[in-house]
Amino acid sequence: MQEWFDKYGGTAMDFDHAYGNQCVDVYDKYCFDVVKCPIIYVQGAKNIWDNYPVEYFDKIPNTPSGIPQKGDVVIWGMGTYGHVGIATGIGDTNSFTSLDQNWDGVPTNPSKVIKHDYKNVLGWLRPKNALPNGWDSTDYLQANPDVSQAGVDPIDHYKKWGFLENRPLHPAPVETPVVIPPIKEPIKEEEPIVEETKKGENVDTIKKNFSSKKLWVTLLTVALLMLNGDFNQAMVVVMTYLGIQGYVDSK
Repeated sequence: MQEWFDKYGGTAMDFDHAYGNQCVDVYDKYCFDVVKCPIIYVQGAKNIWDNYPVEYFDKIPNTPSGIPQKGDVVIWGMGTYGHVGIATGIGDTNSFTSLDQNWDGVPTNPSKVIKHDYKNVLGWLRPKNALPNGWDSTDYLQANPDVSQAGVDPIDHYKKWGFLENRPLHPAPVETPVVIPPIKEPIKEEEPIVEETKKGENVDTIKKNFSSKKLWVTLLTVALLMLNGDFNQAMVVVMTYLGIQGYVDSK
C-alpha cells in the first residue's frame, strides 16, 4: 500500500479518461491497483457511500471517536457530487490527511496529500483485507506459530485468511509474576542482663564503687609507707593493686 502512495502521490490520475483529474479517479485507481476489486462507476463521489463492492469493503460511519486508518476510502457528502480521498493513516479525532484530487476544484492539478477536519465526512470504506494500524509481520508470526511453521508470507496469509479468521495480530503479553519479598521482622536488641543483689543494687555499680574505694586505700597506704621510708613495701602494695604477681613473689 505504501508503495502505491509513493508511486502515485503527486501525480495526475485520470482513470476513466473523462472530465480530467477527478477525485473519483483516485478511488478507481486505488480499487484497481491495491484492493483489486470491481470498479462501480457512479455519478458523484458521495454516491460511493451507497454503491461500492460490499465483498471488498467494510462501511464505517463517521463518529466523534472514529479515525480513518491508512488505506481507508474517506467519503464526503457535501454539494452535488461530494468528494472522496484515500486516508494516509495520519490523524486523530480532530483532523486527518488523505491523498486527494480536485479538492480545490481544478481538475488539471495532480493529486496531493491534504489535511482535513471531519466536516461533511459521511464515513469511510475499509478494505476487508487491508493491513491494520500497527501491523508487524514478526508479531503476527509469533502470535500464529502455525503460519510461521508453514513458511507462509505473513502479509499474504493475513490478507487471504487471517482477517477472516480474526487471527491475533500480536502475541499475548507475558505476565511477569509479582514477587513479594518476605517481611523481615525487626531485630530486637537484647536488653543487658542486670544482676541484682538482695538489696536491689546493681552489681556493676557495687564493683565500680569498690574499685574506687580500693584505689584510695591503696594510695593512702603507699603514702604512709613512703613517709616511713619503707619504699619496698610501698612498691609491693602498688604492684599488688595492679595485679603484677611476679614482682610480689620476688619479694
